[in-house]
Amino acid sequence: MIKAVILDIDGVLTNGKVTVDSEGRESKAVDFKDIDAVFEMKRRGIKVGLITGEATPITLFFKERFKPDFFYNGCKDKPRALAEIMAQTGYVGSEICYVGDAKYDIPVMKLVKYSACPANAISEVKALASIQLERNGGDGCIWELMERLNLRGTAGVSSFACKSCGALCTQPPVLDYPGQPAGAQHLPVPENADQDKPFDLSVFQCASCGLVQLNVAPVPYYREVIRAAAVSAEMAAFRTEQFAEFVQKHNLVGKKVLECGCGAGEFLPFMEQAGTVVTGMEYGENNVKKARAAGFQVERLFFDTGAERLQSGPFDAFYILNYLEHIPDLRACLAGIRGNLAPGAVGLIEVPNFEMLLARGMFMEFMRDHLYYFTVKSLSLLLETNGFDVLSAQPVFHDYVLSLQARLRAPIDFSVFAVAQQRLTGKLNALVEQYGGCRTAFWGASHQAFALLAFAGLHDKIKCIIDSAPFKQGCLSPATHIPIVAPDSLQPGDFDLLIVAAGGYSEEVAKLAREKFGRVLAIYILRENQLVNY
Repeated sequence: MIKAVILDIDGVLTNGKVTVDSEGRESKAVDFKDIDAVFEMKRRGIKVGLITGEATPITLFFKERFKPDFFYNGCKDKPRALAEIMAQTGYVGSEICYVGDAKYDIPVMKLVKYSACPANAISEVKALASIQLERNGGDGCIWELMERLNLRGTAGVSSFACKSCGALCTQPPVLDYPGQPAGAQHLPVPENADQDKPFDLSVFQCASCGLVQLNVAPVPYYREVIRAAAVSAEMAAFRTEQFAEFVQKHNLVGKKVLECGCGAGEFLPFMEQAGTVVTGMEYGENNVKKARAAGFQVERLFFDTGAERLQSGPFDAFYILNYLEHIPDLRACLAGIRGNLAPGAVGLIEVPNFEMLLARGMFMEFMRDHLYYFTVKSLSLLLETNGFDVLSAQPVFHDYVLSLQARLRAPIDFSVFAVAQQRLTGKLNALVEQYGGCRTAFWGASHQAFALLAFAGLHDKIKCIIDSAPFKQGCLSPATHIPIVAPDSLQPGDFDLLIVAAGGYSEEVAKLAREKFGRVLAIYILRENQLVNY
């Protein structure tokens, strides 16, 4: 567990640049997210220290602003400062994370288990750091570090938003696996083994949607698909049969199909053989080159925001195979897929089968590369809440894989409302015109009556709205401002047309009105979207 985070200032909390005004006064920029990150870590029980080689009014500002637990100003021996912190607290190197960007940070980075650097650090620091941040110094890199390390400290459990449903997850992890590999790809070699740092892996379950997930930054290579060099004979036979059935079932022969995350194009031949016009989408540059060299159409793209569009779309179908579990922004990915599909498109979605892992106790399958562990229910819920209707779900390939088929949900046709509105308001306007201006009354100060009057635009042609509820009498109808009156305030002959809009009481009200105002009065009852003569 990380108990302390020690920061360099210039190039980490600031962007490393100095602005000098006309009077020679210096200023530096700092991101408010990093200020928030320092205070958030302190709230979570993480001790925060600042060690800087500078000794300026700016560094003293950071001391006063942050009130760090440890502060070393104008420090020319950072390893010694770290040793003093460790002696003072009793912390060991595995409990401290140091963040630096320049050559003077290298000696102290070698003394701790966790070391991090901003994206614009020098190359020597990047080579040594166990965590290479994506943001530059002075641009939110400390907030990124806090999120990537999932710093919980000793003050309780941090919260995070579920990547599927967005609900706030505040429960402690269901599993803790310290000392795990930091990634399953790009394996260390003897020459850089000292840079390979173990990773403390925590597994959480969302209490709202049930998705089992990690709360860590993805591995650096998450955008690209990395597969074995060759497809086994068994897998080839499985994909050939599976794709053929998928294409025949959904009438996709000659149609355009997209593979999201196609790697080097290992499965594109099988979809092509099934009779489709297949396109691959892949981010890894070398993968794209290999797939194109094999004669396939591949576009280099990743759905970072969901607004990205492929040149060869829209597609009649898509498939995504054991790739979704790597993607940090699930909703952006599915929005991107959705935006590149033709109406009625179908999809084949496959992920590792967590239900099988759970049933067999396969604890070694948890890894940082896989951010999510889906069941039929959690994957179906993800798809259903992101614009797809699930058609089928089943385990395949020795139950290791969960395979779902889904269809792009058609948008609701709302034109029925416009048709009904035009018909009903047209009928009402015709009746009002037939009986003359201000010779019409409504009975029933209901929301349906209020809405109909607003739609019809009859503000100045309705005499009143009758209602038996005393608390409504003396008021006005919202939007149209028609007076609401008691039944006893009117006499026969005061109006010639009555529209009854009293819901389930309409028949009873119409009968009462007939008895009170006589048979000369024309009465129509509002029933759903029709005006029916009583």
